[in-house]
Amino acid sequence: MLFRSRLYEYGLRGARGVVLTAGEHLITRDAFHRYIQTRDLDAEFPGARGFGFIRRVPVSQERQFLADARADGKPDFAIRQLSPQSDERFVIQYIEPLDKNQRALGLDIASDPGRRDAAQEAVRTGKAQLSAPITLVQADDKPHQGFLMLMPIYRQILVPASVSEREQSAFGWSYAPLVIADVLAGLPGQYGSIHLRLSDISLPEEERVFYDSAPDTLILNDLFTQKVSLNVYGRRWQLEVSAPPAFIDGLHLVSPRLVFWIGVLITF
Repeated sequence: MLFRSRLYEYGLRGARGVVLTAGEHLITRDAFHRYIQTRDLDAEFPGARGFGFIRRVPVSQERQFLADARADGKPDFAIRQLSPQSDERFVIQYIEPLDKNQRALGLDIASDPGRRDAAQEAVRTGKAQLSAPITLVQADDKPHQGFLMLMPIYRQILVPASVSEREQSAFGWSYAPLVIADVLAGLPGQYGSIHLRLSDISLPEEERVFYDSAPDTLILNDLFTQKVSLNVYGRRWQLEVSAPPAFIDGLHLVSPRLVFWIGVLITF
């Protein structure tokens, strides 16, 4: 899973590169589309729903931005919000492949706290950042199982030295929408009857399970459960792996209780 997240980071760097090469105000929808067509997304970045470009749009420049976006091959382009907000917009200007992500186009991700916080943290650190678990608008049948992975794009090639310089220089992000089931699909060493659960524990008081391979399974014995904490692109995840009784029975191991009583008898 962590290996795949590295793949997505490489994809974000490629998308950022095409935006920077074209220029902040010269990148076009067609240029971004043609770049994505040169990549085999399913083979190179399995599990990613696509790659896109998010632009910072000050409220005072929103009207001009809309005029430019509509003239850039999308005459019906509009900004949509998940909840009303009057501050600077973070608008998904490009997303490819468009047929899989049409509902995300034009979304102001600053209108959702989880998305906005991840974008701002990416700008402050200069590194790729993962959002908290969210419901992707293009995958609303998988509630709280999606993520945005964002990489900041600055007006200068090198990451500015200070946080204030980064905040002033950033004009957008390259990003990838991810669904955890897609990310895990097809990985070697599938867990089969093993119970796998993933939780976001970045804020202990808001712990959220975002993946459960067997949600109806009741874990009865902590002896066969292991928990590991992972740092994943700015988030803290907990990986919990359990072996249910049926799996243990299938191994035909000696019962721990029997071993205990045999030990007691030998001691006597």
